[in-house]
Amino acid sequence: MGGIHQVLSTNIVPAAGGGGYVPPAYVSTDIQLYYNPADSASYAGSGSTITDLSGYNRTGTIVGDPSYDGTAFTFANDYIMPPNMYAAGSTGIGHTVEVWVRPTATSAIWTDQGTTTPDTDYFTTGAEIYPTGPFYNVNTMLWNGTATTRTGGGISTLGAWINLVRTYNQFAGANTAQAYLNGVAASPVTFAWVPPWTQTPGNWYLGFGAQSIPTNFSTGAYFAGDYGIIRVYSRPLNQSEVTFNYNAAKSTYGL
Repeated sequence: MGGIHQVLSTNIVPAAGGGGYVPPAYVSTDIQLYYNPADSASYAGSGSTITDLSGYNRTGTIVGDPSYDGTAFTFANDYIMPPNMYAAGSTGIGHTVEVWVRPTATSAIWTDQGTTTPDTDYFTTGAEIYPTGPFYNVNTMLWNGTATTRTGGGISTLGAWINLVRTYNQFAGANTAQAYLNGVAASPVTFAWVPPWTQTPGNWYLGFGAQSIPTNFSTGAYFAGDYGIIRVYSRPLNQSEVTFNYNAAKSTYGL
C-alpha cells in the first residue's frame, strides 16, 4: 500500500480567484515526479522551469510561452518536458501517470517519447481527447508495436477540469492497462505495452501537452486548455489511492 503524504508549504500562494492555497495531501509511496503549478515551491510564478516536489529533483522545462493564473498554465502550442523518466517505468512492475487538465479542444493530453523532441524517433499519444457524436472521450493509450489500446471515459462538454490517470501493471506478466477519469475506473485492458526504451534504449520522456501524430481518434495536436498537477509513480496505483489523490486535490480546481 502507498503512503499518504501531507505537504504544508510555508510559501502560500493565492489560488485563482483569491484565498490561501494549501497544497493537497497525496499518495507518496513510489512517487517519481510531482509538479504543482499552484504551489510556489514548484513554480515561482514566472520562468521556464518547474520544480519537482517528489524528492528526485526532476526539474521540468516549460517549452513555449503559456499564460499562468496562479493555479495552472494555459497551453496552446506549449508543453512541459521532464527529464528522462526511464527509471520510473523500467522496473518490470509498471507505472502511473496522473494529470489534472481542463481541455478546450480535441488534442493530445500527453505523449510517450523516446527523445525530448515531439514527433521524432519513438513517439505515441499517451492520452487524448476526441469527439464521439455530441460528447467527448478522454482516453489513455498504449502502443504494442503495431496497434494501440485505449481505455478511459466520457465527458459531456469541453472546458471543465478533469483528473486523468493511466496505470500499467507488468507484474508477473499481468500486462494490464487501466484508466481512471475523476476517480472512476474504466474497464481494464490486457495489453503488452512496447515502451519507448525498447526502441531508444534507456529513454522515456513524457511530453505533457506535447503533440503527437494524428491518430484514428484525434488530431494529435498540442494540448489546448489548462494544465495543473502532474504526478508519475513507478508502480500502478490502486483504486483507493487514485480516489485519494482525486479527492485531496479537487478543491484546487473548484470541484
